[in-house]
Amino acid sequence: ESGSWTQGFATTIEDDLRAVPEVDLTSPLRSAPAEVDGSTTDVMAIDTTVIDQLYDLKVSRGSITLVHGAAAAVTADEARAEGLSIGDQVPFRFADGQTVPLTVQAVFDGNAIGGEATWIVGLDTFEQHVADQFDRRVFVTVDPGVTPAAARDALDAALAEWPNAELQDQAQFRESITGQIDEMLNMIYGLLALAVVIALIGIANTLALSVHERTRELGLLRAVGMHR
Repeated sequence: ESGSWTQGFATTIEDDLRAVPEVDLTSPLRSAPAEVDGSTTDVMAIDTTVIDQLYDLKVSRGSITLVHGAAAAVTADEARAEGLSIGDQVPFRFADGQTVPLTVQAVFDGNAIGGEATWIVGLDTFEQHVADQFDRRVFVTVDPGVTPAAARDALDAALAEWPNAELQDQAQFRESITGQIDEMLNMIYGLLALAVVIALIGIANTLALSVHERTRELGLLRAVGMHR
């Protein structure tokens, strides 16, 4: 898997990867904003005919292979929030200004592919309605008979002309996703620690002021025999 979310790659990167003898299957991942049922959101496009062999979308209902033409897949969270079921039609308005009704044919886990989009459409639908085609990622499988080291060397050679491409195996891809979550958690922990420090300063300040303001009263109590 390789990718960049700053701009993306020209789709010719797929040709370079397919030309590698060790490569078995590929699927690009593209995305673009669209208005879905009145709300603007990012819509992903993948090769739904082979994605099951490249990446586990954790489809809970329907079939991702049916997502092509006038069909779409939606996350489980969005399906619950909007009350969507398999067979429901949802209006999509793409950048070309056309509004097309797409039928829900699959429901997938919202954390799939990093939770980057709520809706998935087929490449055919995406190419028909989106003018600028860029691959944000390309999922690749290699021939089972090729060693991981040999496959990586062959892919690195194919990507030599793509300096912004980052080659990742499955473990590295999972780490890149969890790394983003870890960064967010670390920021929350930092804010929590800062809040605790501020609270401790506030408590100490309140106690100090309380003692200072009651100095005369405490002195009088000590004078009449009160122990420390």
